[in-house]
Amino acid sequence: MSTVTVGIWIGVILNLAVWSYLFRDNRVYRYVEHIFIGVSAGHALVMGVRSVKTLAWQPMLAANTPGVQRTLAFLSIVMGLLLYTTLVKRYRRISALPVGILLGTGAGLSMGGTIISQGAAQIKATIMPLSSINNVIIIVGVLATMTYFIYGKARGTVGDVAIQVGRVGRWIMMVGFGAAYGTTVMGRVALLTGRVTFLLKDWLHIIK
Repeated sequence: MSTVTVGIWIGVILNLAVWSYLFRDNRVYRYVEHIFIGVSAGHALVMGVRSVKTLAWQPMLAANTPGVQRTLAFLSIVMGLLLYTTLVKRYRRISALPVGILLGTGAGLSMGGTIISQGAAQIKATIMPLSSINNVIIIVGVLATMTYFIYGKARGTVGDVAIQVGRVGRWIMMVGFGAAYGTTVMGRVALLTGRVTFLLKDWLHIIK
């Protein structure tokens, strides 16, 4: 039996074991679930050790590494080790330092990326000439949606107009949410189709 055949049979067994949950919860499904979690944890551990080795340990020991990079590599290793102080009750507060650095860095990067990708990029993409029906739909959709959030509870003469425009924006949002949900469902169906194709083509050889 070749290596390819063994891989196919392993994939088939795991695939059918997962699908057995469609009938009811059973031990076979739980075993496969534990295997998946264990493999994922082991893979994450290996990738983490490899990242520390290639991004911190090797640059710190390399002779041609600049002094600033060597210092940063050393500090990153120290900060990583300080995270484990949370396991010791007496020194648990020390772990707040690397955790704070991680959270602060992550928040800063997320805010910067969000402002650029969802703020400035959206404004730039909306500024376009009314030369096609697609541009008109985009501009009207953006303005109507903004009106819904800004003047959704307005009252008075101007408020009545704003409310009507806001309702249009609400319908546009519903269409967008529906399209996003449909895309998600299509992605899941594509995964299912891939698994069924694997079983019928690589295992049973019913289709070519």
